[in-house]
Amino acid sequence: MDFVDKCYNGGMIKNVLYRVFPLCIGIGVVIGFSIMSIVVYAHTNAKYPYQVCSTLDPNKFQTKDYGVPYNVFSKTREIYTFVLCGANDIKVKVNPVVDQYVYEQGYVWNGSEWESFIFEGYNENKWMHGNIEAIIPFPHDQQAGINFVLAYTCTRIGPHWKCGCSDESCQREKWELLTFSSETIEPELTKVFDAVEKALNPPPIMIKGLTVKEVSPGDILGVSQLYGFTAHDNTIVLQSNANPNEGYTIPNLSMINSGVSAPIPANIPYGIYTVGARNSNGASAFMHYVVIRPRGTVTPVLSTISKDTVVYGDTVTVTGTGFTKTGNEIHTKMGIIKDIPSPDGTTMTFSMAPQSDTLIYMDEAVANPDINGKYFLRMAVINTNGISTTLLPITITY
Repeated sequence: MDFVDKCYNGGMIKNVLYRVFPLCIGIGVVIGFSIMSIVVYAHTNAKYPYQVCSTLDPNKFQTKDYGVPYNVFSKTREIYTFVLCGANDIKVKVNPVVDQYVYEQGYVWNGSEWESFIFEGYNENKWMHGNIEAIIPFPHDQQAGINFVLAYTCTRIGPHWKCGCSDESCQREKWELLTFSSETIEPELTKVFDAVEKALNPPPIMIKGLTVKEVSPGDILGVSQLYGFTAHDNTIVLQSNANPNEGYTIPNLSMINSGVSAPIPANIPYGIYTVGARNSNGASAFMHYVVIRPRGTVTPVLSTISKDTVVYGDTVTVTGTGFTKTGNEIHTKMGIIKDIPSPDGTTMTFSMAPQSDTLIYMDEAVANPDINGKYFLRMAVINTNGISTTLLPITITY
């Protein structure tokens, strides 16, 4: 039985993932070539007792059935995912600095079939974000030669999510193929090494979520962490959405039950804000939205959409209540559509072309892609009245 037969008969076809993503196609092509590998870097220290053993295999790029584990859109080729070899296991590590989501399940080739593994870290509806890794039993005597790992990663490139790209056209979603070997040589790819070193130092603070989405001056805003808060002396920073240079700090906060409670200042202007945190460990990114508004303000509601399947850029009309005459924003996990008018306060018409460089507030996974290039999203409206809680579903194609 050859490699491809084993791949098909190893149980993968019974898995729902196989029906969605092409796990096995093309790997036999990789095996068929004479392999010349360039090892990214070998790095060990007491703090991180593993050897970085990811390799870049030139022959791998002769097949387009798999994505590559680095950013094909960047001159510096930032690493997305890499492998570290231990005494009797391997560690698959996701670069926490890159703005990406990773599907919770991956696969390692054990010499005869694919074995699944689950990443550990912050999980949003089966998608992982932030400081993510998986430790997989893998005997040291099997780590020589070229070995294979599959991961499904989606990275924000400008306004879009790109999944499993092998070149800049990135015409369809693919699994990312990682190769690794314990047989290391002197590194030649300095920029790749720098990216790996950077990945070993995740952001010092990561905010998990907010207890409420709308507050008034004098209210309490609860902020929970994934990691990074200290016992005392945490500061919450509110950054104005209308003027990013305008910020308000709420200092001297102590941690209670893995979070902090921030009293909203009485003098803060009404508006939309993003929330960050800082302390002696460093500072977080601004990833979550809160609206500060007068008491009694009615939160906007999304009710209907003119069509729930669109091509990116199509014009749609939504109905609801609580829209403002100007400055409405539609938020999806693909990005944001800004400055939408609503003269009557109940309808908005706009081009469905989300664009953003930042992750948004919604407690939802990244846009779930399928092999046909569809993106299944939910969208909310944000304005100075608040953040809608009813999320309208929409499917975007290209």
